[in-house]
Amino acid sequence: MTLEPYPDRLLDELLDGTPEPLARHDARAAIRLAFVAALQLLAPSERAMLVLCDVAGFPVGEAATMLGVDTGAAQRALLRARCTLDARLAAPCQRPPADSSRERALLARFADAFERADVDGLVALLAEDVRVRLPPDPAEHFGRAAAGRVLAWVPFARVRLVPTRANADPAFELCLREGSRVHGLLVLALNDAQIADLTLFRDPAGLRCFRAPAPPPR
Repeated sequence: MTLEPYPDRLLDELLDGTPEPLARHDARAAIRLAFVAALQLLAPSERAMLVLCDVAGFPVGEAATMLGVDTGAAQRALLRARCTLDARLAAPCQRPPADSSRERALLARFADAFERADVDGLVALLAEDVRVRLPPDPAEHFGRAAAGRVLAWVPFARVRLVPTRANADPAFELCLREGSRVHGLLVLALNDAQIADLTLFRDPAGLRCFRAPAPPPR
């Protein structure tokens, strides 16, 4: 399995606002874990137990039966999954609330630098230890230099940014200026006034849920 983007507008249609009573996280946080953390970090058995127990809210015994494993093995897989996530999420993060003034200001600065094809300006908005991912490549890259190399790949003259949200994070569709086809997707995870995580999706199959609006008239 590889990480794929999922539009928040479709997540909103799936959620009724009431998580399962045994879920450890609220529904939106649980979906974020399923799409971002579990798919990237966990072994298949751990991923399955995390999603069944901590996202869907099934008891461990019932989840074990569904997977055809004994309860002890299922419990150990769930514990390993939780420990892995706790270690990854232990670093403090000051994520601005969605659609807050802080988030809008940072995204506006990003969009402005992008429109000017200012790679240095974009890199200046990133945290020094920013994490960069290019699914389906499982490798992770860290630091502004790596991010600069990724952003330099973007054909600024050919694409325009369309704001959206994916995997519970702010994102930008990279749409061809002469049409509405989605050429790529940048998903940004924010930490206070910086971008702490940048994921660039380029696989057309993974972008099938995103439909860009027509370009504005000239």
